[in-house]
This record gives sequence, structure tokens and C-alpha cells, in this order.
Amino acid sequence: MKTVIWCTSFFVCGLLGGVLYSYSPLFLPAGSSPAFSLWQEASAEVRMDPKVREKLLLMMAQSDAPHAWQVLMKNGEKPCMSEIEQVAREWGWQDGRGAAAFGQAIADPIERHAFLTVALACWFGNQPQVFLEWLKTQAERERIVADMSYMEYGKIIKPEVASLDALMALYAGSQGPQAQLGSLVSHVWQHGGQKEEVMAWLRRQPESEQRDYAWNAIAKDLAPTDARAAAALAVEVASPKIRRSLTSTAAAWMAKADASAALAYAESLPDDESRNAAWHSVLGTWLMNDPAGALGYVRQHHDTITTDKVQPVLGSEPAVAADVLGLVRLMKGSEESRDALLSSIMSAWKEYSREDMRRWLASPEAAWMPPKSLKRYQQMAEQPWSFSGGNQTIQGRRVWISS
Repeated sequence: MKTVIWCTSFFVCGLLGGVLYSYSPLFLPAGSSPAFSLWQEASAEVRMDPKVREKLLLMMAQSDAPHAWQVLMKNGEKPCMSEIEQVAREWGWQDGRGAAAFGQAIADPIERHAFLTVALACWFGNQPQVFLEWLKTQAERERIVADMSYMEYGKIIKPEVASLDALMALYAGSQGPQAQLGSLVSHVWQHGGQKEEVMAWLRRQPESEQRDYAWNAIAKDLAPTDARAAAALAVEVASPKIRRSLTSTAAAWMAKADASAALAYAESLPDDESRNAAWHSVLGTWLMNDPAGALGYVRQHHDTITTDKVQPVLGSEPAVAADVLGLVRLMKGSEESRDALLSSIMSAWKEYSREDMRRWLASPEAAWMPPKSLKRYQQMAEQPWSFSGGNQTIQGRRVWISS
């Protein structure tokens, strides 16, 4: 009978849950949520259902986070980390200053760290300027900042340029939050309706690796729809490595629309490393989308396009392995690069179509290969399957990116 009553109560709680989610818990008096009484009833069971426990704890924390903490810790229980984080998340949102003071007084160091990491990040995301003023008063500022998770504050901080200033102030004096800044710039860029303001903000920042990563994040967002505009941002990037990544990404997306224009862009880049990386991106993307066109281009230039140059690319499309092998026979290059290219092609081909690989190796077309190599690849074709794989997609589109 008790179980039936409890289940009925929880059903009613589910109906009320929609109301509780629709209104801010700050408008509810402390302890008013039916979740507290339902938790007490459910706790009388031998073991509370984990899903029920999770839902009730969320409702309690949204209604009254301090009270939810008391209930969670009743009778000296040791909750799991996710439960501590759940209460900390709601408390940090509702009352950041109070959550910070409470969290710093938690005796258990593991529980204290779990609580503060989430609560402080949520406070910063909700009230960045208030949090930053509080942070100035803290002796362990660096440790506090190091523990804060972008996964928490990034979900709630406003998508506006002012949030970028707050992030820079948060990490002032540190090495810089490359991933965090890049992620927040992308978030503001995509959702804040302030694209020109974001770029103007970046140009006002001192030259740094974190600024370069932010420009790269914008370029990656632009490239699928406007690869030329993405490429134009390369002048904003000081780091050769990051700039090379940007131009390679832009070249790959250009190749989706016009491989010849993409090749011309790659050739226009000012240094050898950037040119080679972009060229690989173009050829790789071209090969994925138009194998006949890409191989025709290589065939026309087989005297100058060597096996050394294409080795990272031509082994990537086993569907046209036989055509690629015919090209390899004609191309110039070192024996080492030729062997490496053949090995890449054969390994991919075996996973794609073992039967086609066997037939080709047994045909007159394979007679040009040294007997030792031919035997090795015939043995490879008989080896058991290996379950390796991966994808070569960006936002659902296949492209090749060379770093």
C-alpha cells in the first residue's frame, strides 16, 4: 500500500514538475516543493530508484538549494559527485555569493572541490562582473580560476562581446585560455548577432596565441559557406602553425566548389609549408568528391607531382585504388615514399574490398611491382580482417584537412 501511495505521489510530482520548471525557483518559499516530502517517502524504501532520486534532487535544488544540500547530506550520507554538482549548479545560479561562502567551508576536500568548481563557474556565467569583483578579494585566485569549467559557465554566459571582456579578465595574468576563448568567440559569433563587433573586439586584443585560435574558430565557422572570407582572415593570425591550419581548412572547402580555383589559392600562399599543406587539402578533398578529376590532374602532372608529395593523400580512397596504383607506376619519387604509398593503398584496399585487391594482384597490371613486394601484398590480402575505421567529415561533408 505504501508503495502505491508513493508512486501516486510521484506521478502528481511529475505533473507539478512542469510548473516548477516554468517559473524561477526564487519565487518559491523555502522547502515548498513537494519534492522534499517525496524524497523523504522514497528514502524509506530499501533503495531509491536512481532516476527518481535524480529528478527529485533536481527539483529540490531548484526550489531551495541550501535545503536540498541538507537533505542530501542527512544522516552523514556520502552522495556521489554528480549529486554534489547538481546542487552546486543550482545554488551557484540562485545565489553565487552564498554558494561560494558555503562551498569554501565544506570540510571534506573532495566534496569542497566538486562543489566549488561547479558553483563558482555558474556564478561567473550568470553574473560575470559581480563574480570578478569577488574574485579580487580571494587569496587563491589562480587556483579558483584553474578549477573553473567552461562546460559550466559556457552554457549560461550571455552571447555578447561583454562576455569576452569578462573571460579575458577572468584569466588575466595566466597563460591564456585558448580553448575557452575560441569556444566563447564561436558562441558569441554564432548566437549573439554581433559578428562585426566580435571581429572588432579581436582586433583590439594584443597579439597572442589565444587570439589566433579565436580567429581560427571564426574562420572554421565561415569556411563551409564562404571559404574566401575565411581565407581572408589569415592575415589576422600571427602563429604560422595556426595560420597554416586556417588556410588549409579554407582551401579544402574551396575545393568542394572549384578545385582549380582552390589549387590557385594554395599556390598563392607565401611560404612553402602553407602551400604544401593547402595543396594536400585541395587534392585530398578533390579526390574524395571527384576521383576521376583529381586523378586526371595528377596524371597530367605526373612528371612533377612525385610520390613523396602525394604519399599522405593518395592512399585515402580505396574505391579507386586500381587507378591510383596505375599512376604510382608512372610517378617519380624516392623508393621509400613509393613503398610507403603502396603500403597505404594496399592497407586501405584490403579493408574496402579484399576480393578486388586479390584480383588486381593476380592480374598482369601488377606485374610491374617487384616480386618481393607483390608477394607481401598477396599475403596481406589473405590476413584476417582488422576492425579499424574512422570518418573524414566536417559538418556532414567529406573534406581533407592537412595540418
